[in-house]
Amino acid sequence: MKRWNYNLDFIDSCALNNGAFVSGVTRMVYWAIITSIRSVNKPFDSYTDDGYSAVGGGELLRKISNANGNAQYTVNMLITVSLIGSDVSVTRDGLCIAQWVQGYWIGRGIDNVYRVSGDWVPTFSSGFSRSGIVTDVLIRRPSCLFVESDDLVIERQGQTAKIDCWTDTRGNMDNLTSNGRVHPIIFGD
Repeated sequence: MKRWNYNLDFIDSCALNNGAFVSGVTRMVYWAIITSIRSVNKPFDSYTDDGYSAVGGGELLRKISNANGNAQYTVNMLITVSLIGSDVSVTRDGLCIAQWVQGYWIGRGIDNVYRVSGDWVPTFSSGFSRSGIVTDVLIRRPSCLFVESDDLVIERQGQTAKIDCWTDTRGNMDNLTSNGRVHPIIFGD
């Protein structure tokens, strides 16, 4: 099977425009399109960013046309980040599925409509826990700057909170429900 390898090698280290120092290698491996699906792998190799090391990587599957006839991206990741010289680390296992449903498909997210689902579970070496699960597909439209429809459940140290969408025409208002209390959230101005 044909593949293309791209390496971004920071050699010993270098400073980025934002002032961060990075070193090591991050790779991108593109596989040939098979049955309208392209797979891209992104592993880290001795990669550090401002004193944090990253091990693991992720896989992106790009479907040209899913069962609904829409383009779809699926990202699976398993990454462990450690503070260099410390015993502290966090492993993040996550999945994100973004289905394009409307727009001009010119590569800019602002002029397209997406349905997004997925989850993430970070596991900390200290025992701290947190997770997020999209329980109702998130919908993002160009007519508003924020998510139009959503249900996101967040769990942290045994406490659960839920963010659910208000029926606001601007799409910038949500409710955060935590410990039985409802807190309105307004995004932006």
